[in-house]
Amino acid sequence: MENISGLAAEIVVAFVIALATGAFTFMGFWRQAKADLEQEYLKRFNDKKWGVYTEFARLLQAPPQDIFEDGRRQAAETAIASQIVLIGSDEVVRAFRDWRESAAVHGKAQRVTDEKLFLLVANMRRDLGIKYSNLEVDDLLGVLNPSLGDG
Repeated sequence: MENISGLAAEIVVAFVIALATGAFTFMGFWRQAKADLEQEYLKRFNDKKWGVYTEFARLLQAPPQDIFEDGRRQAAETAIASQIVLIGSDEVVRAFRDWRESAAVHGKAQRVTDEKLFLLVANMRRDLGIKYSNLEVDDLLGVLNPSLGDG
């Protein structure tokens, strides 16, 4: 009888250890799978940001008379704005709004609007991971469109 109760106790202990090991293994696997899914989501999200921000940069480089006549430039800006609202950081969304308001009030060729554009592009760069930059307004805007960089 002692052997049977001792054997039963050993089986119960082995079962509890196996159950605990299985539970901890599953929890570890679940955490890793969740972390992997979050990384994949962030990668896709950053890829989308990259696409929208480069589309905006191309829009800035295009001479208005070449491809954006008859209000098509405004429509393109509005389409980009809707994407920025969805994927941009809070700072990018605010900077985009400030730039568009400044462009509406002061015109796109004014220095104050250029500075708002610089802040927008700088925020986009930060949103994509560039934390530190020594660029000045004329440096950044001159790359996008040489006529904008003339201070």
